[in-house]
Amino acid sequence: MSDIPSPPAARFADQNRVAGYVMVIASVLTVVFIFHHPTGHGGGGLNMTSGVHAGMMLFLAAIFLGLCVHTARRGFSYLPSAALLAYAISLIGHIGAAVISGFLTARLAANVDHVAARDLFVLTMVTNRVLAELAVAATSIAFILWAADGLASAPRRPVLAALALIAGAVPWIALMTGLIAMDIHGAPLVYTAQAVFTATVGVQLVRT
Repeated sequence: MSDIPSPPAARFADQNRVAGYVMVIASVLTVVFIFHHPTGHGGGGLNMTSGVHAGMMLFLAAIFLGLCVHTARRGFSYLPSAALLAYAISLIGHIGAAVISGFLTARLAANVDHVAARDLFVLTMVTNRVLAELAVAATSIAFILWAADGLASAPRRPVLAALALIAGAVPWIALMTGLIAMDIHGAPLVYTAQAVFTATVGVQLVRT
């Protein structure tokens, strides 16, 4: 009996649950790790800095995998597919910023003389901030598109769509109006807001 393949519906349900658990765990860990981000004022050594950024890249990639499953359940129609594309762009921004902050800056400090390093550090800092802001903007667009799809397809169950809209619009507006910046103070707030939505999507996948 063990050699008989599972029905397709059962296999899909198992895949959804696995993706859901991955999303929930990764969402929680992004918040944990971003709140342990070194401050640059004695708040952590090189190993901790690299570890935090490597972890963030891994967890955000895992969330992207879960969102791929979430989008597949929607049938890859126009709005969720556009949302997934926007999130993929945001992932590029996140990875770029994490590589600069967690690895490139430390390598520059170890291999470039002090005079040259000063200008290079300014360049890396600005590039890191631009990539982080790109990531926030693209994530916000993705969440807003998922909100629009949720409201269009399930108007009587607006909770997930409302969470997507809040998690997408509020951080972007706060960033654009200067209320927050993608620094050690503002980034944890942005990632927490985003994690609430992605964790909720994960819970939904687990329950399907």
